[in-house]
Amino acid sequence: MKNSGLRNLTAVLARIIEIISYVGVGLLVLGSVAILLARNSIIEAYTKGYITLESGVAASAEAQKFWIDALVSGRIVILFIGFAVVAFLTGLIFRNIHNVFKVSNVASPFSEDNVKRIKNIGYLAIALPIVKIVIDILSTFILGTTDYYFGVS
Repeated sequence: MKNSGLRNLTAVLARIIEIISYVGVGLLVLGSVAILLARNSIIEAYTKGYITLESGVAASAEAQKFWIDALVSGRIVILFIGFAVVAFLTGLIFRNIHNVFKVSNVASPFSEDNVKRIKNIGYLAIALPIVKIVIDILSTFILGTTDYYFGVS
């Protein structure tokens, strides 16, 4: 198959998005660990008034208390885990896209390996909204609210 600059560019862009997704997973995991390790400091800073959520994140005092309680109790980590799972699945999708376009420059785009990769992309694309629904259900029970939006588009 003839080498194509557009296929090369698509493969590179897919690889970049894949790496960004995996970096996001790492940062979300680190953030979750940091929240769990810094709980006492967060409680102390909140009670002394150093931390407020008045910057538009939560306007009412009731909402502030809810999110700080969720943060301090560690329940908010379920959202971080959900975001990490979505970022990981997205990374896998773009890994498959990268491999499809990388191989298409040297072999037929209709090879058996590419068919498997495209099938994997489909499975992962179906898994994303299912994961969203599961995370929504879990976080509703764990956080006790639906006042947030866990979107996957």
